Amino acid sequence: MTIPYVSTEYNNNYSSQTIQAETSTSKSTTTATASNTDTTSQPYSASTSTPYVSKQSQSLQQIQQQEEQQQQQQKSFTTSTTKTAATTPPTSSTTSISSSSSTTSWLLQFNSHVVSTKLTAAGATLEAASKAGDAVQTYALAKNTRQQIRKFLRERDQKWAKRMSSVSIARSSNCEDGDVVGGVGVGTNGGGANGTGANGEEECLVSDVIGRKTNKVDFNQVVTTMVDSGLTGNDIAAILTHTPSVSMMTTRDVSDGDTNDDGIDVSLSTMDDPNMESSDLVTLNDTLERAYFGLLSDTLKLRKYDARKVLRTCPGLLTKRGAKTAEEVVTILSCLSVSPTSLCRDKAALPVLLSRSPAALFRFVAFLSGSNVRMQLENIGPLLRRSECASLLDVVAPLSPQLNMMNMMNGNGYNGSLLDEFSIERYLVSDNVRVEKDIQKTYTQMAQTASFLRQEVGILDLGKLLAAFPTVLMMDVKSQVQPMTEFLVSVLDIDAEDIPKIYESFPLLLGTPVDEVEGVVDYLKSLGVEEDVVGSIIRAFPALLTVDVETRMVKVVEFLESVGVTNIGRFITRLPPVLGYSVEDELKPKWNYLDKLCYNAKFEISRFPAYFSYPLERVIMNRYEYMVEVKGLPVHILPVDEVLRYGDKDFAMRVALDTDEGVEYLAYLSDRNKRKNRKQSSKKKKKRYTPRNQRTRSTTSDARSSKSQETIEMGAERLR
Repeated sequence: MTIPYVSTEYNNNYSSQTIQAETSTSKSTTTATASNTDTTSQPYSASTSTPYVSKQSQSLQQIQQQEEQQQQQQKSFTTSTTKTAATTPPTSSTTSISSSSSTTSWLLQFNSHVVSTKLTAAGATLEAASKAGDAVQTYALAKNTRQQIRKFLRERDQKWAKRMSSVSIARSSNCEDGDVVGGVGVGTNGGGANGTGANGEEECLVSDVIGRKTNKVDFNQVVTTMVDSGLTGNDIAAILTHTPSVSMMTTRDVSDGDTNDDGIDVSLSTMDDPNMESSDLVTLNDTLERAYFGLLSDTLKLRKYDARKVLRTCPGLLTKRGAKTAEEVVTILSCLSVSPTSLCRDKAALPVLLSRSPAALFRFVAFLSGSNVRMQLENIGPLLRRSECASLLDVVAPLSPQLNMMNMMNGNGYNGSLLDEFSIERYLVSDNVRVEKDIQKTYTQMAQTASFLRQEVGILDLGKLLAAFPTVLMMDVKSQVQPMTEFLVSVLDIDAEDIPKIYESFPLLLGTPVDEVEGVVDYLKSLGVEEDVVGSIIRAFPALLTVDVETRMVKVVEFLESVGVTNIGRFITRLPPVLGYSVEDELKPKWNYLDKLCYNAKFEISRFPAYFSYPLERVIMNRYEYMVEVKGLPVHILPVDEVLRYGDKDFAMRVALDTDEGVEYLAYLSDRNKRKNRKQSSKKKKKRYTPRNQRTRSTTSDARSSKSQETIEMGAERLR
């Protein structure tokens, strides 16, 4: 078994902190004490113990022995420092040493190896536990870095205030002690308005240590609480990977002076705001009850498995802010006529939607319902919950960089290189100003696009167009919308009044490059389609402009030539959608059935090209087999257009010569469908009980072609 180890970055950081703490401890072994009688932990000695990081070849048993030795050293050091604390008064230097030692001890429980080991014991896989351990360790170091920066800035301000106070005293010799000079308080102790002075620095450090004791943390208790809530080891590992701050949340079972299983004092801070009151703290139990049991299970009615899956893929949901954000998102969508059932319909998109900013969503709703788009409120909610709207929401309500990375890791384009190495910088760097500028630029562009489509193109119901094609507002007017409109009007000679109808019937045309549309038009003309007819074809079938020429149209033309169609241009003019049909799935099965049924199939399709537009089993086979099995009519002499052009009722009365207004034919169709459903269900049962290793699997195209061929042969035999 390979033992996970800490990255080099953490190893260097840890070593420097340990050496500094050891140097300070060796100089003041007899005088160093804590600021109160609370126990403190001894930093590891380079001479008596090894660093917590182990090589991959080291066995787990050796590591456990080292841990036991280190715990014994900590207990012996704690006893000696406690006795010394009873006789030695606290000083500023001793407080700093105690704080450094406590910080080092606090960081130990968030070591990558410690975290991964505990997660593996909880049932997580080694890979998932290692990723979670790296994320937690990086977040702990980043949190410690922020605390050190804040402490440095505070000490700098204190020294600056102290210097300014001394200068003020020199300049104001007539001022009495305790007066205020230049906005800086001066007293006998040198204390300023900011609480600084001879005793101010010591008081700040002591209050910092005392304030940090308000928020307790124990990683062992965090894992235990999550397991007791029904989460598995892999669930916990996934949560800690995308939200490592959960590892430092407090639980209701931790009290002052507690130590965890490793002998580390858990009454140390998560380095949050020292001024935070204990009543303001939110425990892990609170967020689990609010997000997991309350929102996901009670409000959205998700099953336990689905709720756990959302927790695994929704970063920040188990934090105070994340739970509140998710509740506000659900509230906004509920007000927009989106029920919890419909919201949970797309479970893959739900975690990302719950991670959106409620303020950004509300701003987008205001834009859609405003004068630019004028979309009805009851239509906005269903639009937002659809997965097709995700790309638009990524622009107007973007996720944070960390959430974006996790979104891609969960299956949306992650290539395995984004979070291979966890970095502290991604927790420290923020670029909110640039993001806000990009969002404002996007809204300006969307307003211009909406104005052009409404005023210049003439689309009245822009909400309907947006519902069908959500990313239409992200298109640039000058490079996409306007060139396409000019091409349809000037090149294809389509009336400007027909352009809104074309866009509303097929909005995807707006997202097609103009050069591809020109290639389709040129190919139609090369097949013999008259130039003055191309415009009318596109007006009736605008989707034809988005069909790929090489992969679809060329194959259709080759098939038509192989079955005897000589005038391709005339055939396409009479049935333009045929260029978008699949040769293997639609054209060949229909042709094979007709070729075995009629004497001159080539003549029939040339005279009636619309034959290829009718469904094979639902219309063509039903009618021909009804005439043979029930009526006994000679179908081989009947024209194909006479059989197919009418509706079911007219077909039964005019072609099949029924006198009951189609009742018998409808009963035949119902009975045929029942037999078909029974046959399909029996095949599913046989497939379900067939051993997996005895199944013969084929590709989808081969399976479809063989099934169609079998159906055609059976139908032809019946008709003959």
